Amino acid sequence: MIDGLDGVESYQDDIIVHGPNIELHNERLLKLFRRLCENNVLVNPSKCHFTLSSVSCLGYTVDSEGFRPDASRLAPLIQAPSPNNMSSLRSWIGTLQFYSRFIPNFTQRLSPLFEIVSSKQFKWEQQHENILRKTLEFLNKQAFLRPFCRKISLFSLQMLLLWV
Repeated sequence: MIDGLDGVESYQDDIIVHGPNIELHNERLLKLFRRLCENNVLVNPSKCHFTLSSVSCLGYTVDSEGFRPDASRLAPLIQAPSPNNMSSLRSWIGTLQFYSRFIPNFTQRLSPLFEIVSSKQFKWEQQHENILRKTLEFLNKQAFLRPFCRKISLFSLQMLLLWV
């Protein structure tokens, strides 16, 4: 139903309208309302939020700067007990995998945890605890992704690619 509407994203029953400025945002919002009206779709005004500077959705917080893990979703992880068996370790690794895009060298950084899983013998040591806690601390305080800057010059981009 919202196909073809620029700056309009949906997931299940949530619709997010975004734009680089308030004028374009409002224009997109008006187009969305027209489309909803044409399809006889009603919205609950008490569940609508307008002109937010940040939105938390699907485990992430998104704002004009970029996106990061949602702090309210990380808090229970930080307070959760460390793994005490193979099953709980696999669960932890799966949870961290969800946030892997924020963790530089994810596989390398967590390789000691992967080694436990592949060894088939659960042996949790202080080094493993340190890796887990440092990773959670990083996610909570430093993890942040910015959108690609289209204003970068082609020369700068070439130099960046050569540097890598």
